[in-house]
Amino acid sequence: MLIYTSGTIGQPRGAVHTHCSFPIKAAQDMSFGTDVHPGDVIYWITEMGWIMGHLLVFDATLPGSTFLI
Repeated sequence: MLIYTSGTIGQPRGAVHTHCSFPIKAAQDMSFGTDVHPGDVIYWITEMGWIMGHLLVFDATLPGSTFLI
């Protein structure tokens, strides 16, 4: 997962998040926290450049649901 932010100085900065259990934890959070199941459609307003945009992609697709942009 690549995360980009402008931070407080206005310069784009990127970070690479690598952790083999991240997808499992993300799917668990979406499944338990928002009651998402395979076949559900998620409409969650967020900015794709922010961390929540990346989480939405992982959280929606791993349990077998769909997200609407």
